[in-house]
Amino acid sequence: MFGTYRTALAILVVAGHLGPVRNVGPYAVFAFYVLSGYLMTAILHKDYGYSMGGVGRYALNRVLRIFPMYWLALLLSVGLIALLGETGARAYHAEMGLVLSDADFARNLLLVLSSSTPTRWVPPAWALTVELFFYALIGLGLSRWVWLTLAWLACSVLYTAYLLIGDASFSYRYFPLAAASLPFATGAAVFHLRAMRTRRQTWRAPAELMWGVFAMFTANIALAAAGSPFALGAQFYCNIMLAAGMTWSLADWRAGQFRSVDTMLGNLSYPTYLLHYQAGLCVVLLGFSGARGDWAFFAPSLVLTLGLAWLMSMAIDPLFQRSRACIRSGAMQRQPSAGQG
Repeated sequence: MFGTYRTALAILVVAGHLGPVRNVGPYAVFAFYVLSGYLMTAILHKDYGYSMGGVGRYALNRVLRIFPMYWLALLLSVGLIALLGETGARAYHAEMGLVLSDADFARNLLLVLSSSTPTRWVPPAWALTVELFFYALIGLGLSRWVWLTLAWLACSVLYTAYLLIGDASFSYRYFPLAAASLPFATGAAVFHLRAMRTRRQTWRAPAELMWGVFAMFTANIALAAAGSPFALGAQFYCNIMLAAGMTWSLADWRAGQFRSVDTMLGNLSYPTYLLHYQAGLCVVLLGFSGARGDWAFFAPSLVLTLGLAWLMSMAIDPLFQRSRACIRSGAMQRQPSAGQG
C-alpha cells in the first residue's frame, strides 16, 4: 500500500503550498524521506546488490525515474511563466521567473538546487536534489550493513540534537542536506530491523496495530495543521517516528485485490509533487477567484494537479517503465545473492 501512501503525502504537500493548511508540507516531505530511505535500501539488497554493475543499474534506474518527468515539468513551467509574464509569475511565487543567471539555468536543468536558489522553475524540486544526494550515498553503501546504518542514524540524532540545543531555526532543521539525514537513516534502519525480524520469526503486525499507527500519524498531522505550538519542534520529530511506523506497517500490509488501485494511485504521487505549482499558474491564467493560500484557490488547483498528474503518468511514465523493468530484472539475474547485503 505504499502507492496510496505516497500520493496522500503528495496531496498534503499541495495543501501546504497552495492551500491554507500550515506545517503539513514539511511533515509530508520528511515522511517521504523516511519512505525513500527504506525503499532504496530494500531495492539495493533485494534487486540490485552492491557490485559495480548492480549499483550502476540502480543509478540508471533512479535517473530514468526522476529526470524525464522533471524535465517535462520544467518545460511546462517555462511555457506558463512566459504566458503569465515575469511580474505575474514572480507575484505568484517569488522563485518562478524567466530572468535568471546561467548558473541558475544549469542548476535547474541538472537538478542541483537548494531552497535558496533564486529561480526554481519547479519550486519544490530542491527536495529532489536532497533525494538524489541520499540515493547516491545509499547506493555507495551507507545503509549496506545494519551496524553502519545504526551508526549513521546515531550521527544523525546527534546532529539534530546539536541543532536543537543551539536553538537553530526551523529552516536549518528542514531544508539542508544534513537535516534530511535523520529521516533517511530512520527509513534505512526500518529495513534492517524488519529484515532481522524476518530471519528470526514470521510475526507480522496485526491490522489493529497498523490502524493505530495510521490514526496517530493522521492526528499528529492534524495537530500541526491546526497550528500546534509544538508543530515545528518536538511534534515534528515525533512525525519522523510515526512515519517510520507507517512505513513498517505498510510494508506488512498486503494490498491483495487493491494492488492495481494502489499502483495506479502511487503513479500519481511524483507528478503531483512536480506539477502542483504549474496547476496553480493555470488557475491564475484561467481567472479563478482567490489567491495562493486560499481554499478557493486550492480546490481547483488540486483538481487540475491530479488531472495533469494522471496525464503525465499515462503518457510519459509508460515510455520508461519497460526500460526500468529491464534494468531491474537484469540486476536481479546478475545478483542472485543480493539480499544477503
